[in-house]
Amino acid sequence: MEHHLTHMKKRIMRRIYVRYVLRKLQEPVALELVALVGCTSVSYFLVSLNHVFSNASSAHNLSDLSFFYYNAFVNTELTVKTLLIGLVLAAILVTRRLASQIISRTGKIFGRIFIRARAV
Repeated sequence: MEHHLTHMKKRIMRRIYVRYVLRKLQEPVALELVALVGCTSVSYFLVSLNHVFSNASSAHNLSDLSFFYYNAFVNTELTVKTLLIGLVLAAILVTRRLASQIISRTGKIFGRIFIRARAV
């Protein structure tokens, strides 16, 4: 009987944990971070960054380097292009959201300081 109660308690706690994780994943920041990590991890297996950087080091000035990266992007597979665009988009979204949260929190902190200073 005690084994049955322990098993039932584990099942209930597992359901609660799954619901908690699903609710947390529905938050926009979590979705953007999952997309960023997913694109990064998949592109790690598809792109050899060591070879890209060693080939890029042969560029002598900025125009050669930009020409190299442009040609590298244009002449790669569609899968890698899609992942790279997704990676850049996810990085922009995460950076924008985190910056707005930092700015809003900083504004609240400075607002409190200003209100306290005026009250004195």
